[in-house]
Amino acid sequence: MMWTFVFFLLATFSPAVFGTLVGGRTPVDLSKDKGAQEALKFAVPELNKMSNSMFLFAPQQVIKAEKQVVQGIMYHFTVRMVRTSCRKTPALHHCPVPILANSETEICTFKVWSRPWLRNKLDKIKLLDPKCHK
Repeated sequence: MMWTFVFFLLATFSPAVFGTLVGGRTPVDLSKDKGAQEALKFAVPELNKMSNSMFLFAPQQVIKAEKQVVQGIMYHFTVRMVRTSCRKTPALHHCPVPILANSETEICTFKVWSRPWLRNKLDKIKLLDPKCHK
């Protein structure tokens, strides 16, 4: 009975004392986390492919970035995207982010699942659950 109580206390309070729960989300510092930078770099063109807009959107502000250890790394993002003046074309991969205050923006939430050890390129990194709203 005593061990059950001790185990309960450890399971309840260990994450608060020693960090996050195994498999839980942890905040990401985008300036230091190369994996998160690559995940965001991968996601932006994918979001643009899914968009019905004639123009490209670019990240204006990363509102929230977290990572989670799963079978690989799952990055969770909330990003303010801004419409650029560049039209979508197959050859265009970069467009400057406008500084105009009245530029159209969207808030996008999405996950990027990274499993770099896999051989199939399509399975190595995937965009999951993309949702954007104005």
